[in-house]
Amino acid sequence: MISFKSKSLHTREILAELAPDYARGRLIDVGAGSSKYKDIFMPYISEYKACDSFEAPHIDKVVDAHDLSYDDEEFDTVICTMVLEHVQKPWIVASELQRVLRSGGHCIVGAPFMFPYHQDPEDYFRFSTAGMASLFDQCEIVRVWGVGGTASLFESCWRICFCSPYKKPHGFLRRNIYRVIRIIFEFIDRHSSHPENLYCNTYIVAKKK
Repeated sequence: MISFKSKSLHTREILAELAPDYARGRLIDVGAGSSKYKDIFMPYISEYKACDSFEAPHIDKVVDAHDLSYDDEEFDTVICTMVLEHVQKPWIVASELQRVLRSGGHCIVGAPFMFPYHQDPEDYFRFSTAGMASLFDQCEIVRVWGVGGTASLFESCWRICFCSPYKKPHGFLRRNIYRVIRIIFEFIDRHSSHPENLYCNTYIVAKKK
């Protein structure tokens, strides 16, 4: 297992860092939502497909992540970010991600480890680096690492409790106070060290054997 350190804190910048090395061919985004990361991958792939559990303008197919309705080894790249915590059986979902991935292809997955409870619509699990790696037994683990330290943990708690994106719109003052707090906490995490056993999210890059 290879641990990988990065100063990147957010999913978007992490994926932008990984895409040049690991994205290629046909890509499936599982739990894609609004397909907000599509633009990151398009320069490196031949086709982008988006699936989720609900119908939406950017979704190509409505699926249950526990039983993806795609053929074996149909895709060269699989991405799945901030989804595993919301499914009832993440080990089955991880198996499905690997099933639809071609040999030699890469799976890029992110999920929370130390992060507040957040229903979307439910919130079941958290994943350490070792726990995440154990889900991908059909793959070689290329990279697995924790993202965000003590400051990010405080920032995420403040956001979910006082400015949650899962609740109704918040007032101008609260939103702007949060923005200032976020800038401060991000600066701290990017420019200081923190214990390796304390991190907010876990990311993994796994290569299908």
